Amino acid sequence: MMQQKTLVHRNQVIDENIIYTETNLKGIITYASKAFCDISGYTKDELINYPHNIVRHEDSPSKDFESMWKTIKSGKKWHGVVQNKNKNSESYWVKATVAQLFDIENNLIGYCSVRQDITELQLKSQLLEKQTRLAAMGEMIGMIAHQWRQPLTTMRSLMGKLKLKKQFDELDDETWIKSIEKHNNLVDYMDRTINDFLNFYRENNSEQKISVDSLINEPYKIVEALFEGNSIKFETDSNINEQVVLNIKKFEQVLMNLYKNSADEIIKNNIKDGMVYVKCYKRKQGLVIEVNDNGGGIPYDIIDKVFDPYFSTKSKNGTGLGLYMSKVIIEDQLEGTIEIYNRNNGAVCEIWLPLISK
Repeated sequence: MMQQKTLVHRNQVIDENIIYTETNLKGIITYASKAFCDISGYTKDELINYPHNIVRHEDSPSKDFESMWKTIKSGKKWHGVVQNKNKNSESYWVKATVAQLFDIENNLIGYCSVRQDITELQLKSQLLEKQTRLAAMGEMIGMIAHQWRQPLTTMRSLMGKLKLKKQFDELDDETWIKSIEKHNNLVDYMDRTINDFLNFYRENNSEQKISVDSLINEPYKIVEALFEGNSIKFETDSNINEQVVLNIKKFEQVLMNLYKNSADEIIKNNIKDGMVYVKCYKRKQGLVIEVNDNGGGIPYDIIDKVFDPYFSTKSKNGTGLGLYMSKVIIEDQLEGTIEIYNRNNGAVCEIWLPLISK
């Protein structure tokens, strides 16, 4: 009798605290715990005998569910983060494990899923990502202002010369045409800097195909003026010819941040012949991208803290979010790894990504 009461109590505790569902082989819900009802906002009557995609959020990538079904139908467990929506169409996020479900005779009868509510963590991560992007946008606007200073000065000088020639009646057609052409070239340059900036920060959460060379060179365009203005060399070394598939915008955000960090260290430490060297190669069915610099390296007493949120080596000028969000993007969103260590007279940031090529 005591054992039966204990079992009932245990089942009640599990039902109230574990976000759990069971479905048949067609994905129709056959069981839902009270905890699942609480987070989804539905009653058990509103869930049982209904398709499990009743809680699927329209922003959830279809490829994630294709991957899930492929995995569980092969007999393996599937693990992943899923964005769902409750009865009021409000988003919530769970870390889910989905597996096959068998009866006592070992016949496959459906699938079961155990979830952990990570909504609070997800919202905090999104807020930090937004703060990081805003801080980076502020820095990039400063860079654009710096990039524009020289062409604006040149344009002002040209206008002054044209005005003088006009006053002294020395403005011939050839001089006028050449001046117009030079102005157009300068305006085109300024227009490109704005387009590079807008393209870089335009929201795009889709995966796209891109060559490795383009992947490592496109982010450099955003920080090129910083490098050239401080005589810092930028070199790349890649023998990977195929294209890779990933979220380009997110990865470019990481590389741009790493390039700028390297340049900032070189400038801060007054390094002559400063250089940032990017090397790409394959390892363990993945793509490795190393960002090397000769900026003096990272002090060993803080190197373990560089990925902590709000930790910065830039005193008042740094947000301390760049490397933290880089780690979140690489490890949580792109399923790779990122680490920083010292080598020779500088720092190396090494990124590994699972290689998906097409």
